[in-house]
Amino acid sequence: MHSKQITIHGLSGREAPGFLPVPENCVLCGSRLLPYPVALSDSTDKVKINFETVYQAYQCTGTCGRLNVAVYKLRAEPGNTTNYDLVDLLVAVPREIPAKEVSPEIANLSPNFASIYRQALITETLSLTQLTGLGFRKALEFLVKDYAISRYPEDQDAIKTKPLGSCINEYLKEEYLRECARRATWLGNDETHYSREWKSHDVDDLKKLISLTLRWLEYAILSERYFLEMPAKT
Repeated sequence: MHSKQITIHGLSGREAPGFLPVPENCVLCGSRLLPYPVALSDSTDKVKINFETVYQAYQCTGTCGRLNVAVYKLRAEPGNTTNYDLVDLLVAVPREIPAKEVSPEIANLSPNFASIYRQALITETLSLTQLTGLGFRKALEFLVKDYAISRYPEDQDAIKTKPLGSCINEYLKEEYLRECARRATWLGNDETHYSREWKSHDVDDLKKLISLTLRWLEYAILSERYFLEMPAKT
C-alpha cells in the first residue's frame, strides 16, 4: 500500500500536511477506489499543527459506486507529525445498503429469515462484526422452524418452543440438509457464547454453512414441487 501527501484541514481552520496510506479496494464490491482531494480532521485545536485522527473519502469506481471513508491515526513515533496509519475503511451508510438476496423459494417459506439474514449481512458492511454471528444464528432458527412447520403443521406449537437442535434432528429428514444445519447451529451458538467450542472455525464458516443449508433446502422444496406437478406414471 503506497502513501500520498495531502493537506489536512481541521475544524479549527488549521491546515497541516500529512502522508496517508491509500486503500485500493471498495469494502462493498472490491472495485478500485478514487480518492477525493481533501482530508479532514475533527480536531478543534488551534495550537497544534498535527492532528490525531484524520478522515478521507474515497469514491468506488465499480459496480456499487459507494463512498468509502478511510480513518487514520497519527503514527506513534517520537517527533512524528505527518505520517498516519490506516485504522479502518468504512462504507458511508446509503439509504439502501446492498446485501445478498435469498431465492423466492426461501423468501416465500420464511419471510422472517429473509429479513433477519439480510440485516445480518448488512452488519458486516457497517463493521458491526460482533453482531453478525448473532444475526445469522437467529435467522437460522427461523428458517429451520418455518420449514419444519411447513412440513409438519400438526406439530406447529411444539416446533415453536423446541430447541433448534431438536428441530433439526427431528424434522429435517434430508441428510445433507440436516447435517449442514446442525453444523451451522454449532457455530451460531459459538457466536452467542463467551467461550468458543469450535476455535478453528469462525463466522465465515458459519456463512458458508448457512449458504449450504439454503441450497439443500431449495433443492428439497423445488424437488417436491416438481414431483407433485409431474407425478410418476404407473
